[in-house]
Amino acid sequence: MTTYIAEFEGDHKAVLQSMFASGNAITSWRVKIAGFIQYLAMGFIAPIGLLGLAMFFFRDFVRDNTLLVSLVAFAIGWGIASLTRLIYAELAKSCASSPFGAHQRVEISENGFVLRSRNSHWQTGWADISAVLETKRALCVVASGVALYVPKAELDDPTQTFSDMQRWHKASVFA
Repeated sequence: MTTYIAEFEGDHKAVLQSMFASGNAITSWRVKIAGFIQYLAMGFIAPIGLLGLAMFFFRDFVRDNTLLVSLVAFAIGWGIASLTRLIYAELAKSCASSPFGAHQRVEISENGFVLRSRNSHWQTGWADISAVLETKRALCVVASGVALYVPKAELDDPTQTFSDMQRWHKASVFA
């Protein structure tokens, strides 16, 4: 039986990529559309509101510097919209440096995905996994909305590992 084993320290960049990939994999199209609308609202509607306020309070300045004020308003709006990514990045750093995420050992086999930290032991069979994903830096499985990852750098052959993970998952889903 093929078993892949990786032991690693928390990698906040791999956590972040796994968070985004798993969120995309398990959310419905309605939630994705709502998120896109929210992002557009923060990026476009908020700046238009800022322009309206600026015109109300600083009419002469805005009239003389329309392009500058417009660019500043839209930069502020997109900055506010980008705060979501910053929040996720901080969450990923927190996860990777927590007692649970700071040091992990993962075993991947046809029996499932086993994750051990210094104080915990998680084991899940492939039938309980809702998605097997690959990001630029990691392979991950999603179980009950939780993304469990393995940095690719810690695997001898990430391509083969991912292929086997997909095969085992598919076999369990259609069993």
